[in-house]
Amino acid sequence: MKSFNYIYLLVIPLAYLLFWMGQQASGETAFFYGFAENKETEISHDQDVMVSELLVDPGEVVQKGQELMIVDRYNLEKVVDQAQTEADRIRINESVERSRISKDISILENEKTSRLSEIAQQMAVLKEDIGQKEKTYKTLLGKEVSTFQNVATGEKDELKKLEIQLEAERKQYDLELEKLKHQKTLMGKEEAVMLKKVNAQIDYLKEEKDRLIVKAPSDGIIGTIHVRAGEFVSSFNTLISFYERNPTAVKGYVHESMILEVQVGDSLTVSSINQPDNIILGQVIGLGTRIVEIPERLRKVPEHKTYGREVLISIPSKNPLLQKEKVLLNLSKQGSENKEKTLVENKKSSSQNSSMK
Repeated sequence: MKSFNYIYLLVIPLAYLLFWMGQQASGETAFFYGFAENKETEISHDQDVMVSELLVDPGEVVQKGQELMIVDRYNLEKVVDQAQTEADRIRINESVERSRISKDISILENEKTSRLSEIAQQMAVLKEDIGQKEKTYKTLLGKEVSTFQNVATGEKDELKKLEIQLEAERKQYDLELEKLKHQKTLMGKEEAVMLKKVNAQIDYLKEEKDRLIVKAPSDGIIGTIHVRAGEFVSSFNTLISFYERNPTAVKGYVHESMILEVQVGDSLTVSSINQPDNIILGQVIGLGTRIVEIPERLRKVPEHKTYGREVLISIPSKNPLLQKEKVLLNLSKQGSENKEKTLVENKKSSSQNSSMK
């Protein structure tokens, strides 16, 4: 019977130790793969339009503000003309109405002056008659006029009535004049509000006319042109797919065993697989909410199905990467550990300061 070799008992622990040490040595950084993405914008119009002219071709490089397409809206020019006509009508009506009210005010003021002058003339005649009678009585009787209370009583009653009539008609004229002046003031305000509303509509319609020329939102590349000249396009349907010239984001997949290593806000390096010397600094701006199958192209071993979490990384727009180019993402675990250590130390420091207080 052969004796048992105790060295075998050391093989498994030793192998595990070597494996663990290898993991620790290589575990200072965590790497995974992703692909560069250009920001895509689907250009559409919020109104039903007719495509009048196409000014670019797919794949063409364009500058910000460059005209891409001319479209037309049914009856837009007619609506603009109608709004302009309405604005002119309001201005003319305001001018005519203001002139009419001003004329009515002038006529009423002249009528007031004439009528009050007429009453004042009648009062003057009565006052003269009363004075003559009092003078006659004084001459004949040789007494003071105040002793003759019944002298010219009819004239005095008539004079009192005219005084009351004068004041009443003055008030009536003033009231009517005030109404006309108030109406003129209100008329101006109402017309101004109406005109402001119509002018705002005209400005909006002019902006809509300007928007009939579809322009590039930024420097970039024309993707797919979804329409052709003469085609009617419903509102919000895509007219042109537009790409920024350089990728501005990277989508990667971190293995499920490493999902706790990557957090929003982490910095990492992005390097091209084909040009490893081109290294860009990126930042994690989003994490997926579920575990998914990692695309074959981004697996470390393509033939072996693996699962992980989607990671979205923002990168500067000035970079040499191509759309959908495969890249290597390298995250420093040591940096993450230092960051966590700093957070823990800050919490401890805060707790100690609170207890000292």
